[in-house]
Amino acid sequence: MRDWDYLTPLLLGDLASPDFDLILKRVDRLPGLHPLPELCDACELSFSQYVRALDRGQCDMIGIPNFVMRGFRHRCVVTTRDSSLMALDELSGRRVALAGWPNSGHTWTRTALLHQGVQLEDITWLDCSDGPSPLEMLQRGDADAAFLPFMPAGFFTPHAPLRPVQRNCLEQERHYLASVGYVPGIHILAVRQSLARRHPWLPQALSDLIDTARQLWRSKRQHYLDTSPWINEQWQLCGADLPPHWDASGVDENFRMISDFAASLFRQGLTSRALHAHEIFPEHSRS
Repeated sequence: MRDWDYLTPLLLGDLASPDFDLILKRVDRLPGLHPLPELCDACELSFSQYVRALDRGQCDMIGIPNFVMRGFRHRCVVTTRDSSLMALDELSGRRVALAGWPNSGHTWTRTALLHQGVQLEDITWLDCSDGPSPLEMLQRGDADAAFLPFMPAGFFTPHAPLRPVQRNCLEQERHYLASVGYVPGIHILAVRQSLARRHPWLPQALSDLIDTARQLWRSKRQHYLDTSPWINEQWQLCGADLPPHWDASGVDENFRMISDFAASLFRQGLTSRALHAHEIFPEHSRS
């Protein structure tokens, strides 16, 4: 997994499972659908990669509806500081650079554009998978905007050369949340099929352990507010605007989000059909 802060209780030994031994390995790049046996038995996995593999009938992993990475994507569309672009709906007719068209985050970003009324075919898409990076394309003036999953160094400084296209990201993301009712899920947990078949209780036990770690870490963060000068306002904002169980695991708890994502993958030409939520996570679907 990536080194998410909510894993701290597990890393410090404050939390452990009585049923299995968990050894966490930090990775910068996700191991994908076919991790080496010596690397891991379970892993963090791209939601898009998993659903597309299911659609092809080529998946050796069992997905767990525990969305270890979630986030709104409006703020991930970036332009230069002096650009005339001020909103996502102004991207029609513009050049947008990205690397990894089928990535989960990019799929959600394009879904946000559609939600704003932008037609994807009205954008000139610049695929940077094998050439200059989206950031380089933007800096050279070869792109008007870029999809960036992570912000570059210096992005949060007062005179940063880049900024989000959407000037009022928070307000737009609030509107999006009010419309759809969820925070988009980007990465999931997954366990090898062979292991899950031998120990069918294991996927849920792993999910529950990660959920408990997240809850413990959140309570700690709400207690130690000095990690960031204004983090208390952020907690108040999240408490006021987010649904009470916005990051809950499970198929039923995330049914609309899972269904919307499957529909987006199909609409964007990434799957042959829109898979049903219970097809995507059959082992975790209630009868």
